Amino acid sequence: LYPSNEKDFFTKYPNRDIPNDQWPKEAWQQQKDSVNKFLENGLKLVNRAMEAILAEYGHDQADKSFQERMEMFEVEFVDSVSKMKGNDGGDKGGFTTRRSFDGLIRRLLHAVMTGDTFTAVLGGHSAAAGHGNYFKQSYMMQFHEVMKPIFERLGVKLVTRNLAQGGLGTIQSALASGPIYGDEIDLLVWDSGMTEGRDTKAIDLFWRQALIAGKKVPIMFGAQPNVMGSLHENMDADFLFYGTGMSGIPTVESESQAQTIPFAARYMKCTSEALELCNMVENRFRGVCWIDRSDVKPPVSQNDHMGSQVKWHPGFRFHRLQGRVFSFIVLQALQEALTKWSEADGQKLKDDDWHVTDYYDNIRNKVKSSKEGPCYEYEGQLSTRFCNTPMKGATSFTPRANPEENDLL
Repeated sequence: LYPSNEKDFFTKYPNRDIPNDQWPKEAWQQQKDSVNKFLENGLKLVNRAMEAILAEYGHDQADKSFQERMEMFEVEFVDSVSKMKGNDGGDKGGFTTRRSFDGLIRRLLHAVMTGDTFTAVLGGHSAAAGHGNYFKQSYMMQFHEVMKPIFERLGVKLVTRNLAQGGLGTIQSALASGPIYGDEIDLLVWDSGMTEGRDTKAIDLFWRQALIAGKKVPIMFGAQPNVMGSLHENMDADFLFYGTGMSGIPTVESESQAQTIPFAARYMKCTSEALELCNMVENRFRGVCWIDRSDVKPPVSQNDHMGSQVKWHPGFRFHRLQGRVFSFIVLQALQEALTKWSEADGQKLKDDDWHVTDYYDNIRNKVKSSKEGPCYEYEGQLSTRFCNTPMKGATSFTPRANPEENDLL
């Protein structure tokens, strides 16, 4: 990836944006045969991953087209944010604009071209954190499980952080977004509807700090389309109003019929007569605190399962599906990114196809100069500087990014 005499050639350039005419001749990105093989095999890898996800949910029918089979993960492109109604992204992949999706493609191309990291972070409440489940069953970790090996094969290190907190919203972390959530975020998720769903001030502050407080400017994955839509239309920020993927889940009618449904899709949707099957704790959650062993006896009594297995916390199958929705969205963007590269003249991208410095600066500057939005309704309660000025902070509260660097102690 790098010239033999340089540890990291890209650090010479802002945001690793190396101009086309300054690539070292020995860099693989300049070797036509290497690029061709990389793109060919990269596209095959991405396609295999999407097919594997579809097969997991029983959508691998040979008599249907790929477009028909992937409908549950389909992202709808809208030309106006006003066309997105309600506070959820629907039962497929979600909604976005073509411009925002192109922004995700740009970020992915930049990461692949420069061997950079790609960082995805979640801020939210207990349901988002995965309470009632193993941490690795939470949807952000499910996203990581699918995408980490794919990014690795493309020369990118995927960093995923589930920084959701039970019983809280996001404002306590958003006030110092850069140090707490991290300052190199490519994709940021807001999922705090139970605690902040009606508080558009807090949601707006969350996004504004994230857009100006770091070295990167993330694409926004979240709910509340009015808040994200305003930032998109007035400040050019990228967003995706994500959905649930539930349109592709079959309905359970009985226990015997449930056994014919793929394991990943069972007990997620039930008829009224079979609703008890979907509500059973043993069907919703899968995890224990201790597995008996003959050679070890715990000094204290162990619980049968994790706490917080309550009706408002989704079980492992819902987390898995949400993680697959996120994965499929990023895989589709990767597919478009690699295709765009392969179809470029001489398989050499133009600087404007993947450079991010001007792109980031444009969004940051517009957020910093903006004097309108729900965040400014905090006036009299909280300084409105939080709406346009990147803030720093330290805390001993967890979870947080880089805990050794921002601890009060």
